[in-house]
This record gives sequence, C-alpha cells and structure tokens, in this order.
Amino acid sequence: MRSVKGFTLVELMVVVALLGIFASIAVPSFNRMIERNRVEAAASELYRMVLSARSDAVNKRAAATLTYTAANKTWAIAQGGATTRQFVLPTSLSQSQTLTALTFSPDGTISAAATFKVSSTKSNTEYAIAIQRSGSARISGPTEPTTTTTP
Repeated sequence: MRSVKGFTLVELMVVVALLGIFASIAVPSFNRMIERNRVEAAASELYRMVLSARSDAVNKRAAATLTYTAANKTWAIAQGGATTRQFVLPTSLSQSQTLTALTFSPDGTISAAATFKVSSTKSNTEYAIAIQRSGSARISGPTEPTTTTTP
C-alpha cells in the first residue's frame, strides 16, 4: 500500500470550527481594547494640547486660548487671532469639561482651575486631565466613568 499524507475533510472541518469558536471569543475583547486605546490616545492628545497652549503663551509672551466647540467636537489653540493647532475628538468618544475656554497668560497661569474628561461607554474607560491655576496639568486614568443615579 501507498502512504498518503494530508488531512481528511473531517479533520479540516474540526479545525475550522475551533477557529470560529476562538474568533467569536476574541473579537469582542479586541474591540474593547481598540476602544480603550482610542480613549487613551484622545486623552493624551488633549493633554498635549493643554501643555502646548501653556508653552506657547510662555514662549511667545502672549495669551493663548484653548477652546472647545461642541458642534464639531473640536479643541483648538488660538493665539493672536490665529488658530495654531486643533484636535477633533473621535465621534465614538464623549467628553466633559468644567470650562469651554481656557486662557493661559504669558506667565503660564490660568484664572480658574479646570478639569477635562474623555470617556467611552463602549470600553467603560475614562481619563481625566486636571489643570491647576498655576497652569500645571496632570492626566489620570484609566478609570470607570462616574455616573449619577437618582434614588
């Protein structure tokens, strides 16, 4: 008799079925991981924008304003009437802030402390950026978003 090498149809179907089961388990976790990374990247970009606005104000000795436009979910830095940098928040993410405009003075300070939060309900992840009156900023997270419930 001749020796035949290879797979039978039954063996091949078992392997395909196992691959399908593993894929159905892995895909939801993978989607959550992608969304968590999207939240982290957006929070990091917003944090860099805060630092950039403060740096621009100090280096150019002129006030720099970081503003948020809710209509198109855009953060922008303006200085001397010109927009120097902008960032559009991905549509799958949500954000909240205590101030919609933050103006850094030439010495790097702001008039009131502010907090910006970037979150996603898909991944249940939130990052917070706290800016002190001195102009220093700190990013924290990931945490689960806080929700208010009524009794």
